[in-house]
Amino acid sequence: MSEHIRVSVIILNYNGIKLIPKLFKTLGVQTYKNFEVIFVDNNSNDGSIQKLEEILSKEIKNLNVKIIKNEKNLGYCKGNNLGAHYANNEFIVFLSNDTFLSPTWLEELVRVMDKYPTVAVAQSRLLEASADVVQADGLVMDIYGWCKSIIVEKNDAGVIEPFFAMGASIIVRRKAFIESGGFDPDVFNGDWDLSWRLRLYGYEVATALKSICYHYGSYTQKKIVKEYSGYFHGFKEKVRVSIKNYSLENLLRTIPITISLMIAQSTYMTVKRKNPRILLASIEALAWNLKYLKDTLVRRKKVQMSRRRSDSELEKRMIHYSLLIADFHRLINRHSGIIYYKWGVGMVVIEKDQRSNKHLTFA
Repeated sequence: MSEHIRVSVIILNYNGIKLIPKLFKTLGVQTYKNFEVIFVDNNSNDGSIQKLEEILSKEIKNLNVKIIKNEKNLGYCKGNNLGAHYANNEFIVFLSNDTFLSPTWLEELVRVMDKYPTVAVAQSRLLEASADVVQADGLVMDIYGWCKSIIVEKNDAGVIEPFFAMGASIIVRRKAFIESGGFDPDVFNGDWDLSWRLRLYGYEVATALKSICYHYGSYTQKKIVKEYSGYFHGFKEKVRVSIKNYSLENLLRTIPITISLMIAQSTYMTVKRKNPRILLASIEALAWNLKYLKDTLVRRKKVQMSRRRSDSELEKRMIHYSLLIADFHRLINRHSGIIYYKWGVGMVVIEKDQRSNKHLTFA
């Protein structure tokens, strides 16, 4: 281990005992050595910490690992913010526990950050751990808060610019993370909100395509989040994050449509799934936002006072129509409907081609 540590890798864990051995074995063989690991355990009851301590004492002795034991499950945002409190190095990596890594995973993340000083956050290429196919190279977002994964077929530079980076494996400049206020502790999935704010503050977002992270996909979430909760948190955050990050003019223009789309989606899914709690999720999400509106407005003021970019600059990188309506239209008409969106160099294809069962980008 080099004396000059540049990177703190934060791993948030909840009952991931089955995942720990493979993840830490791949951490132990990284080509980039200048890092520490901060393992934040969200009050697991499956022996995760004991398993990690056993692995570190017997199998992997070359890692610098700090273990933080929480007395309760703090969730993704609060748990990672706590881990970041103990990170004092140039870069912070937030890594999900349901992953394992290629040997050059961290080297490639650091390489992109060193090469592009305006990039504040970069994600790895995420591959399906069980199928070895690309899961996501980042996400694009429409102006109403709905998102789509993008997957790159070919890119010689090895770097692309998604609208936001997926939190399963991201590297962030510590200075920019602190400046942005970190993850919003009152949202469930904070990666898109963080990326949006960093863009507002003048930074860029990237994907390091040569940094390979194998991801099982929401392993922890599947343990603790039921269908109702998933819709509730998703709807709740669309409203809160829009209120915080949009200018007043754009907020007044988009939020009525966002709320209408929420109600429409939850109504449709309630009928389809025969689960009235999905419709209830959208109503309770609106009630939550009314209850915590004062707090949201306080956070909004901080964001708006610190922003260095206009909404018009960011909207150049957003989808200008509803992805939800586009999905519904293709479902009704039963065609593949690949979406071609002009963005940067080439044509970004962000929708699955049902005929070939492949994702394509930069066609």
